[in-house]
Amino acid sequence: MEEEVYEEFLKNLSKKIDLKKNGSFSKLIEERDRFLVVGILEKENNFVKICSVSWKKKSFSRWWQEEKNKIPYNLNFKKSDFNMTELMQSQCKDDTWTKLPSYPDGRIKAVSFYYSGYMIVWGGISVDDFTPINTRFKYDLSAANWTEMSTINALTPRFDFGYVLQ
Repeated sequence: MEEEVYEEFLKNLSKKIDLKKNGSFSKLIEERDRFLVVGILEKENNFVKICSVSWKKKSFSRWWQEEKNKIPYNLNFKKSDFNMTELMQSQCKDDTWTKLPSYPDGRIKAVSFYYSGYMIVWGGISVDDFTPINTRFKYDLSAANWTEMSTINALTPRFDFGYVLQ
């Protein structure tokens, strides 16, 4: 292989895999007609020994013809007494926006949920110093204001979590 072609090959390959380490493999690569994984078996100065494995894609209709009979159609779901509560009637008007009061402190990866007329926001990571926080705030939809909630007996600071109301 000519040196220019070899260098271009390495440049394109390096977008998919770490060429510095023997034994490294790419993530799953999706191409138009297949999935592919590439690995580096050996790499020396002007020599690269690679391996690859690929799986041909199937069209959805072909795949569905093979799989649809494997799915049970009479799924038995248990009935529940759960009912969604109706959201309170609001004075919303189509095609209008209202600026809300500023949120007390910026955060990401917090949990939020609607409960009894309030939007609750809890925990997350501070956008100021990127530390986990455990503060809780509620937004009163009818009064249009934020109130800080007590952190007495609150969980330790956390983020990327879920919350279940009982």
